[in-house]
Amino acid sequence: MIAETLAVAKAFMLFDTEEDEILSMETITPLYEKAVSVLSSHLVDTVICRNLDIKDMIDLSRAEIEIVGGAKGKAKSCVLQYINGTLECDDITCPGASGGCSGDCSHCR
Repeated sequence: MIAETLAVAKAFMLFDTEEDEILSMETITPLYEKAVSVLSSHLVDTVICRNLDIKDMIDLSRAEIEIVGGAKGKAKSCVLQYINGTLECDDITCPGASGGCSGDCSHCR
């Protein structure tokens, strides 16, 4: 499931994708304080999440990791929807709903 924030995530699922297909999955459990550096060391280029606090947004941005916010549901399902261009996010947590852009969700296209 997509966790509410990085701080409460028990683990991170990493997906290796190519075009519209998931090639592999891996689960890692870094300490929250080191989450962004661990994701970066695994060459993560996109984080699909529900919400982020401002510190996490800044850290991910500095690491050049794209943020796709407002997602909810099972992680694999969200990844498949994202790579197929059909990921829906909710109006409350997605900055795209109010004119900002957080990624490739239905509000930000």
